[in-house]
Amino acid sequence: MNTQEKQLTVNNRKGIHGRIAARLIKIANKNNVRLNIIYNDELHDCSSVLDILGIALVYGATFKVRIVGKETDKAMSAVENLITARGKF
Repeated sequence: MNTQEKQLTVNNRKGIHGRIAARLIKIANKNNVRLNIIYNDELHDCSSVLDILGIALVYGATFKVRIVGKETDKAMSAVENLITARGKF
């Protein structure tokens, strides 16, 4: 199992909303990885849209993404592109 962590900043003015949360889940499922977000020193399991929305990541928030699995490179790239897209997804 590979593990990757990367610090990201929310660039979407609406923050992490339902559509982005759903795409994060899709990325994790497609690449067969486990996705976690570390925010305010708390580890959040992102296995459902509600889990992600409950973190309440707003525009400008900085957090870490931890991905564990076989396709971590591909998944991290997709997550980074989604989070930094500035609403153009």
